[in-house]
Amino acid sequence: MFDGDYGNSLIADIIFGLYAIYIASHWWNVIFR
Repeated sequence: MFDGDYGNSLIADIIFGLYAIYIASHWWNVIFR
């Protein structure tokens, strides 16, 4: 998604990680009610 030295890559990774956890927990609750 980002090429070269992206200054906020760490922040972007954290945001993406939280979003991925949110999606995973959502589907976990949907599948295992």
